[in-house]
Amino acid sequence: MSRSLGADRGTRLGVALSGGADSVALLTAYARLGYDVTALHCDFSLRGDESDGDSLFCSRLAEKLGTKLYKIKFDTHGERKPGESIEMACRRLRYEWFEEQAKTLSLSHIALGHHCEDSIETMLLNLTRGSGPKGLSGIAPVRGIYIRPMLGLTRAEIEDYLKELNQEFRTDSTNLANDYRRNALRNILIPKLYELIPTAGAGMARTAKAMRHSASMIATYLKWCAERYCPDGKIDIEAMTRDVDDMSGTLYMLIPHALGCEAGTDVVEQILSEPENRASRLFPADNGKQLELHHGKLERYVEYDDKEYEISLREDIHSPVRLHVTTVDYEEFRCSPKGKDTLWLDASVLDEPHKFTLRHRRDGDRMRPFGAPGQRLVSDIFSDLKMSRSEKNRAFILTIDGKPLWIAGVRASNMYPVNDNSKKIIKLQVC
Repeated sequence: MSRSLGADRGTRLGVALSGGADSVALLTAYARLGYDVTALHCDFSLRGDESDGDSLFCSRLAEKLGTKLYKIKFDTHGERKPGESIEMACRRLRYEWFEEQAKTLSLSHIALGHHCEDSIETMLLNLTRGSGPKGLSGIAPVRGIYIRPMLGLTRAEIEDYLKELNQEFRTDSTNLANDYRRNALRNILIPKLYELIPTAGAGMARTAKAMRHSASMIATYLKWCAERYCPDGKIDIEAMTRDVDDMSGTLYMLIPHALGCEAGTDVVEQILSEPENRASRLFPADNGKQLELHHGKLERYVEYDDKEYEISLREDIHSPVRLHVTTVDYEEFRCSPKGKDTLWLDASVLDEPHKFTLRHRRDGDRMRPFGAPGQRLVSDIFSDLKMSRSEKNRAFILTIDGKPLWIAGVRASNMYPVNDNSKKIIKLQVC
């Protein structure tokens, strides 16, 4: 445990303390080396008396080491989200609380006690699920405020360190049950692998390091692709096809990078098989999300929302869309550039009580576009502009007494137009 502990001596650290060998060794090492360290313990209320015993042990250890201890007790079953496993609920609750404590206690880092075998378990689990360089990189040594200074140590080395100090630790009984895949790897497969190939641990650690380098290089390439092919938040597949040789592999990795969700390789192949002029088609992504392909561009599909928000034109609007509202004179109006992102209204619109709202499109919406003869369906305006379903669902409409006044950033009506006699003018601009 004399190796680097991942942070400067003057920083204020938090240590995730479960009571197990790994976290006990990490907290002990920091305390013995004089770090300003605070222990953080989570009780998930899942193991009855054993959980209570872990909490008591952590309190006594912190007292013995002279470190502060903050604890929290979760009602894990009660706080689970629909479809969320117990393991994922514990992970979410733990990291949410850690983030809160880091801000409240001004912690520069939170140290986690993961070691070499933990990283190998993660590699093997991802390998069996199907993964690329990122998944085969094991556990990252640093991720945001989280540091894992013991990834270079084996479980045996950690326990030897505690044995030298005559320091006890707790054993989670659920870690001994092999009905969980990770436990089966930990208790059965990895020990057998070490028995057959004694150098396997070191070899897989080198593989993880190489995969981290590969993942970093790929991330740089994907950033370049996003800047080149996704300037408007959509993936321009037609442009990619002209430049990229491995379209399937690049698009598979670019989707989560640019659109924030993952699609299976089979879905990627379906997307690439569609004609370039495809009007609109939806494809499934992870966690119930969808992707929309529209005229050769791929974006994350936005569901329709029928909520309506009442607003005032006398002040800036911050939600559901940001609009800057000012009052100007005719001279400023005359000299200002005109564009789709700005609506100019004669201020007489405020002389009478009107109800102004922001909402999305509705069937039958009509407006008389500025500079055009007659009324038109808003849906026809969208179609003329070849907008995707997501763009239509995202577009906000400013209404006056229920009538469309402005498709924000798209098209204005001719209601309350500015003319030579306008003394005051309301300017609304999309921020």
